[in-house]
Amino acid sequence: MRGNATLYSGMRTGITALALAFFTGFLSVTAVADDVLPGFDFFETDPDVTYQDFTGTPIPPDFFGPGSDPFVGTIDLMGVPLGAYPGCPYDSLGNTDTIIERLTPAVLPGPPSEDTVPIEMVALNLVSIEPIEVTYYGGMYPELWNVEVSPSPTASSSGTMTIRQEHANGGTFDSELLVYPMFRFTKVNEPGQVRVLDGGVHGLYNHFIATDVPWIYTTPPEGSCTSNFCVNPGNVTVMQAEWAAHGVISICPGVSAGVTPGVIWLRSWGAVKSLAW
Repeated sequence: MRGNATLYSGMRTGITALALAFFTGFLSVTAVADDVLPGFDFFETDPDVTYQDFTGTPIPPDFFGPGSDPFVGTIDLMGVPLGAYPGCPYDSLGNTDTIIERLTPAVLPGPPSEDTVPIEMVALNLVSIEPIEVTYYGGMYPELWNVEVSPSPTASSSGTMTIRQEHANGGTFDSELLVYPMFRFTKVNEPGQVRVLDGGVHGLYNHFIATDVPWIYTTPPEGSCTSNFCVNPGNVTVMQAEWAAHGVISICPGVSAGVTPGVIWLRSWGAVKSLAW
């Protein structure tokens, strides 16, 4: 799953019988579909498939202090619930640690139709499952550092989503997103020792692509910052890639009973091969 060869494959998945049964009873959508309104999409990170691999993009020597060796390891990551997010005062975010915002309406006059809208990753809250080991002077004096990951404050993690209405209750979408992460390293036995690696400054990004991901129309709770759009009910889409991965589970307020969210694996490819310093 973490090979060096660039490989892209998608597993096109159909709507499950459970989801179809749920569509029938959940809400009535007229033959002329509504536009997909702007809003936030909530995700929970899957720690089994989420990591950052610095093998091809080593953190350079002396980053952690004079004499520190280049870091070329893999960091296994898990999500930490955000708890709250500005503009979402009435939503229970649950285990949400990743938020993607759809910035404009998708105009869908009826099936079949499609529209492309801008998107942005506005929240990301990951930590290392275990501390990483940093060495000095050619493998000596090992130290442990904890890692936190959030969006870069200096570069927008933005892209596009093409939403297709294929039937009265929804359809599929494709998305492409350049994510500039910011890594915050904290020394375990000296919490005051902090190093920050900002992908927006140093040209480090992950290129996330998802294809043929199912979605359905939904009615969000009153006051919600989501909209009438729910990602990936009960289906799995797999994206292969080169050196980093982020697996997320869709969280749709108002669409919990009767639908088991699937996992979307978003593996980056086409990312830069070296950090610019």
